[in-house]
Amino acid sequence: MSELASLFDITTWGGAFDGEHLPVWLIVPMIAGIVYATRALGPVAMTFVPLSPRVTRFLDGLAISVIVAIVATMLAKAGLREVVAAAAAVAVMVTVRNVFWALSAGVLLAAGWTHFIPG
Repeated sequence: MSELASLFDITTWGGAFDGEHLPVWLIVPMIAGIVYATRALGPVAMTFVPLSPRVTRFLDGLAISVIVAIVATMLAKAGLREVVAAAAAVAVMVTVRNVFWALSAGVLLAAGWTHFIPG
């Protein structure tokens, strides 16, 4: 079988359904449908939730908690340079209360560390 013909042969994509394993050509659209459904049904579900002050506080804090989770995951895998840069950004944020200056301090410290401290 030629290389081009093998691209269109579904048996090379995971084969047919054998009762135990789903083929890739069936899994990908299923996952895409599930992802789309969760994204599309979120706003629909929120039409049934009254926006009380408690729900509003939860939604306002949700974005911050996602950012914190991303940064915490990155810091868990990071080296000393990234931890020090994040600590500097937090210190500037607490002091100045300006996101721009906090991010600038973290980025400048990390870039300076990389430039002036080798390895």
